[in-house]
Amino acid sequence: MAGVTIQEVIAIAAEQARTRPEAITGPRRTAPLVRIRHRAMVVVKMLRPELSLTMIGRWFGGRDHSTVINALRKGALRVAQDPREAEAAEALWRAALIEHLHAQLRANRVIARTLEGQIEALEKAGAAASLLASAVPEFPEITEVRR
Repeated sequence: MAGVTIQEVIAIAAEQARTRPEAITGPRRTAPLVRIRHRAMVVVKMLRPELSLTMIGRWFGGRDHSTVINALRKGALRVAQDPREAEAAEALWRAALIEHLHAQLRANRVIARTLEGQIEALEKAGAAASLLASAVPEFPEITEVRR
């Protein structure tokens, strides 16, 4: 199963902050947007530790890996010092996981419906083949070919 995507975290962070995802990934550096961006980067790194800092920076508006390091440090410090920030980060983390699981469930339902259709078609084909076999008369074995 693939992990939570950066896009999912950004979209949920934007929804929780009542802003657009483009605001989080954009160039503006107002204090509220910076807090949300840092929180989202922290949550992405928590959920997807295998992602490089460069990759995370790329998804957050093409930011440099050193900017991501700074965001992770400041974001983690803010979470440790401010209970409201800790609650907000936890809510984002939880919401991202829930959304990801819902997406996986939707995808699995589509796969299940497709597989059920294929099974049904094979069962019908199997039933048709056995009907066909019983309807075809048996021919005696031909040992020589007449000219």
